[in-house]
Amino acid sequence: MKHDRFNVLEIIKRVTGGPGGEVYLIIGDKKTAVIDCGMSYCANKLIENIKRELPANRTLDYIMVSHSHYDHMGGLPYLKQAWPSAIAVGSEYTKYLFEKPSTLSRIRQMSKEVEESFLDSFKNEIAGIKYLIADDYSDDYVKIDKVVKQGDQISLGDEAIEIHESPGHTNCSLSFYLMKSKVLFPAETIGHLNSDGIMLMAILKSYKETIDSIEKAEQIDADYIVSPHYGFVPEEIKPSYFDLAIETAEEYKDFILGKYQSGLSEDEILDEFIKVYWHGHKYNQQPFEAFRVNAYYSIRAILNEFADTSR
Repeated sequence: MKHDRFNVLEIIKRVTGGPGGEVYLIIGDKKTAVIDCGMSYCANKLIENIKRELPANRTLDYIMVSHSHYDHMGGLPYLKQAWPSAIAVGSEYTKYLFEKPSTLSRIRQMSKEVEESFLDSFKNEIAGIKYLIADDYSDDYVKIDKVVKQGDQISLGDEAIEIHESPGHTNCSLSFYLMKSKVLFPAETIGHLNSDGIMLMAILKSYKETIDSIEKAEQIDADYIVSPHYGFVPEEIKPSYFDLAIETAEEYKDFILGKYQSGLSEDEILDEFIKVYWHGHKYNQQPFEAFRVNAYYSIRAILNEFADTSR
């Protein structure tokens, strides 16, 4: 798809450190914020990019955490080390998860296991990056400093970030809306485009909540949509973006329930799901192991909601 996914508005700078998780720096006239933190392996490059884009004598003020997954918050402890005064902003449930030793251990484990696979899968794309493996940070830096909820606003001066709760992918997912610039950063619950403009989705917690979150996001008066793992949505796709998200969610649900109704076990459904929907790390925007885990939890979520009445 011939489209500049990253350089659309002057206020928004792409500072992504490497493949796997997009990060954007928002520069207000008073304060700055990053949307998500990317993966831990490329945090050095992320910090370098932020320092390059920050205006003279400015600092990083806010770190907006859309949800608790390693590919969206892996860089958080490194950002907190680089800018100790930066305020990490997230949901109440993200704060709760980050206070659990078991969650912190799981984040570190997933970062190490998946990123080692990721480094092999994307070795050409990350050539030259001085990468990290998730061993060299303190869990003390993995925390939410400011809890936000639906309708809250984070002021950057001439711009403000409005919070929209978007459960479905996780219980803690948030979407962020730049109110003056009318830019929506939808949560991964709403789905995300791959480099070919194909909608992908992982319904890890609830199909019904996913649909509700998509419909709620569609009501936001956004002139621009920045899709997770992709960038600015092309003008020709933007009018149908939320319809594509609903169609994708319905397709996944119908596929899973159809296999369940045919008598397949959860493991067999997973095998069939992988055969149909796994097309390689570039198409699916993640390593195979991460795709497999997400597919497993998506199947469990759909069956938990619908299986009792579908067989």
